[in-house]
Amino acid sequence: MYMYEDGRSRRVIFLAHCALNQNAISDGTAIHPCAHLEVVKTLLEAGVGILQLPCPEFCCLGLDRGDPAGAQRPVTVENTRIRRALERPFPLSPCRLELRAPREGYLTRMETGEIGTAAVMLGAGRSRKDNPIDLGAGIRLLAKTGDFVEKGQPLAVFSAAREELLGPAAERYLAALSFGEDAPKPQPLILERLGGD
Repeated sequence: MYMYEDGRSRRVIFLAHCALNQNAISDGTAIHPCAHLEVVKTLLEAGVGILQLPCPEFCCLGLDRGDPAGAQRPVTVENTRIRRALERPFPLSPCRLELRAPREGYLTRMETGEIGTAAVMLGAGRSRKDNPIDLGAGIRLLAKTGDFVEKGQPLAVFSAAREELLGPAAERYLAALSFGEDAPKPQPLILERLGGD
């Protein structure tokens, strides 16, 4: 029994920002006026919903990527410059909390929606469209699904502007984790191929 018994396909794909919006990529690199129509058409005809991922380059560096002349260089050279710019240390919010494993075992599941909510509680996202975003707040994940962790091993580091935000967010994060004696079965990276042969 599905939660929703209506016309929706219950199928969705997470698509790179630039595939849906060529206007967001660096100057001189767009090959389509708006989007990759072949990709979008194939997905829509297959009944697959599209969720656009944010572009870290656009969010961090802006439209010109820090250098309007970047399109005059080979793509590999320019992408290397952009990657190095993104890797520059970013000032984090002053308050920190290290979350440690309450027990040993395999990390069998991480509820990503709840983890995202924990990040919002720190100020790294919005619960309302008019809320401010703290660009220095967030969660650094130190363990992922499938990892074996010892009791007391660091699982994540939380950053926030105020101390009182850390505890509730850490509790929300920990509640989103499941531990077990056995390693979880690896999930396939590709569930289904759409269109073509």
